[in-house]
Amino acid sequence: MDMKITVKVKGEEIQVDPHLLFQRLVTAGNRSCDLSDVFKHELCSFPTALFDSKTVMRLANKSSLANALWTTLSAEFSRPNTEEVRYVLDGGALLHRIPWTKGNTWSSICGQYAHYVKTRYPEVTVVFDGYTDGATTKDCTHARRSSQGIGAKVNFKSNMPLQMKKEDFLSNKDNKQQFVNMLGDCLKSDGNHVRHASGDADVLIVLTAIESAQHHDTVLIGEDTDLLVLLFHHIKDAKNKVFFTTEPKKMSLKPTKCWDITTARSLLGPSLCEHLLFLHAVSGCDTTSRLYGVGKQAVLTKARKDDFLIQQARVFMDQTSSKEEIVKAGERAVVHLYNGKPHESVDVLRLQKFHDKARSSVAVVQPHALPPTSAAVKYHSLRVYLQVQTWMSNTCTLSPDQWGWKSVQGKLVPVLTDLPPAPQELLDIVRCNCKSGCNTARCTCLKNGLECSMACGDCKGVCENCSVFPSDVMEEDVDDESLL
Repeated sequence: MDMKITVKVKGEEIQVDPHLLFQRLVTAGNRSCDLSDVFKHELCSFPTALFDSKTVMRLANKSSLANALWTTLSAEFSRPNTEEVRYVLDGGALLHRIPWTKGNTWSSICGQYAHYVKTRYPEVTVVFDGYTDGATTKDCTHARRSSQGIGAKVNFKSNMPLQMKKEDFLSNKDNKQQFVNMLGDCLKSDGNHVRHASGDADVLIVLTAIESAQHHDTVLIGEDTDLLVLLFHHIKDAKNKVFFTTEPKKMSLKPTKCWDITTARSLLGPSLCEHLLFLHAVSGCDTTSRLYGVGKQAVLTKARKDDFLIQQARVFMDQTSSKEEIVKAGERAVVHLYNGKPHESVDVLRLQKFHDKARSSVAVVQPHALPPTSAAVKYHSLRVYLQVQTWMSNTCTLSPDQWGWKSVQGKLVPVLTDLPPAPQELLDIVRCNCKSGCNTARCTCLKNGLECSMACGDCKGVCENCSVFPSDVMEEDVDDESLL
């Protein structure tokens, strides 16, 4: 962890090393009444099993879920008849298809896209994201993707030349929205259907494909695993087939995977497909954290092995679930994913994992190797619920600031936990260096109402300010000698 991370102790910001907190835990063990209470805290400045920093969630490998599903199915899917199908394109992925050349006018760049679409997809609907000015739950994801900085806002017209790098231009959401509007108009004038979402377009893309499948076999072209998961959930009674595939990679000799969603859904079973939204969100997506040490393959395997995860998923799929029910189901799911016992609290499991690792490991037990605390899992569960409900409905009205998010400087950032990094007695730990006894107010430990400990410089925890007095030790020694 970065040593610059700070916490506040009695109003003062201090640097905290997580290893030091663990060492203090051992050193001050005689002052702590119960280790189980201690491990309800992260013992770090932030929940490292869920976050890489205070604002950056652990990044999930979303494509691993698609690979796990493909391996599980082990099926040879039929491919669509390209002469009869309709296509739906993810406009966000389309933006990255065409390289931009400095000096080309914006109209010519839009023309390149129009030519690209026309030569590959005769009957197509392109669906674009909306890039609004308001805060969104994807602010952290966008910030990570634009880690090199955000490009300057550009006011441009169709006859003006491009004068900056494509990546810099698109890193500014105002630029992106203006270009998407221009590109959409160009595609429409070329005879294509275009839709614009007010925000994230994933749900609208999938619903557009399913709507098209009521009349024709339809192929959805996209790159995001979210689209695949949403298709499995939403497609139920389409009259024709829906396929999902990616754009062929240049110079690649391998054929692209083409999913026959209708067939795949029947092979996986309706229950698993119905609850894939929860399995995907709880194990990490763009708006939720990956759980350290828990892969999507393992989540899928557990869900297929027994119905415990599915039972918890039903709470997240229910629009009427209370926060208490969601938090309880979320903690049960996390405990199950960390191989805990049913109905065992995550804090108890966390302490047990610490004992197991400390007993068997030859290295320091890293904080992120332990399950997150119940206090951190609570907010993770709320974010999972918000994302699941957003995926289920294109008109979700839940307010993020009530579901695990807070607004900071106009951006939404995740709530980490509602407990301090460690119990106050560990954050406030003091030691004395008395040379002439620890029985006066000059003793720092005594002044703060604490017994001396082995951390103290001279007495090492054996003094008048301790449960064990020197006279007691001498008497015990005499008694022992008298028995010889």
